[in-house]
Amino acid sequence: MDRTESSLGEGVAAMFAEQGGLVRAGQLELYGVDAKARRRWCRTRSLLRVRPGIYCLPSEWDRRKPWERYELQVRAVALRGIPSGSRHRAISHASAAVLWELPVYGRQVEVHVTSAGGRVRRDPVGVRTHHSLLVDAVTEIDGIPVTTLPRTIIDCCRAHSFVTGVAVADAGLRLLLDQQGVAPGDRKLAQETHREMLIAELDRRRLRGATQARKAIAFSDGRSESIAETRARIGFRAVGLPAPTPQFTVRTGIGTFYPDFVFEDYGVAVEIDGDQKYTELYTSDPFRTVQAERRRHNAIQEVGWEIVRVTWDDLKDPVGIKRRIVMARKRARPRGIA
Repeated sequence: MDRTESSLGEGVAAMFAEQGGLVRAGQLELYGVDAKARRRWCRTRSLLRVRPGIYCLPSEWDRRKPWERYELQVRAVALRGIPSGSRHRAISHASAAVLWELPVYGRQVEVHVTSAGGRVRRDPVGVRTHHSLLVDAVTEIDGIPVTTLPRTIIDCCRAHSFVTGVAVADAGLRLLLDQQGVAPGDRKLAQETHREMLIAELDRRRLRGATQARKAIAFSDGRSESIAETRARIGFRAVGLPAPTPQFTVRTGIGTFYPDFVFEDYGVAVEIDGDQKYTELYTSDPFRTVQAERRRHNAIQEVGWEIVRVTWDDLKDPVGIKRRIVMARKRARPRGIA
């Protein structure tokens, strides 16, 4: 809390902390903060209005990344208009994916809510309301009514872009597999049951966009561990490369490793170096992180695999990535791998 925010008082500050950074206007009034005071505090940036009647501390907003700010907006919509325990109105689609801590590709502007019956509409405060049956498709996260994980995956696959849908489905399948404690080597078969369940749920509800959703669900793979890996797989398919094996087991002299992708017939492993892949490790000991990654890279090469490293910017040019993979395949052939 900065010096300007300290003028709010300890009681108000504690309330923000207890409620995840958000409070209602009515709660502020209990501390004597009426509409006139709220307007004054917003002008001096002691308060920030996230939604009509919902406020947060500017320091809380400023420290968050864009997608974390979107989550705060989603929670603000729920705090204002969706009572805990509701079974007929819930946060849904990409907004629900954020609450499930699933990665959502692209900048999100609207908060998605699903209610029973009626037509799709967009209200003036950035909330898009979808109307659909929600029987047995609602649960709660931190007291917020939200569509269940399977329904969230289905809604994202049918109503958002193919990349967004697949990214959410990949992460959703991974979450389901993690909850079951499925080992990396067993995930290819184990996820088939979950994909079949999602298709069956889609067919049972007869939702609009079912054809698009089936394609996204069929392409999804819970072994992909990031949006970057999802985009890579989509790019591989777009340029005619065979489907690679994610998280392939490579045993080396210094341990067992799981490259992001392996083209087994090519003798080529692909590592996706996303911007955040090593962030937490770099902040603790960058030298040891670099050394460990170098040893890992060399160990995989020493058992015969050629490695192609792909960055987030490289994903914009899948043709260029294919060219590098084909060149790596030629280098792998003399070693008898491909």
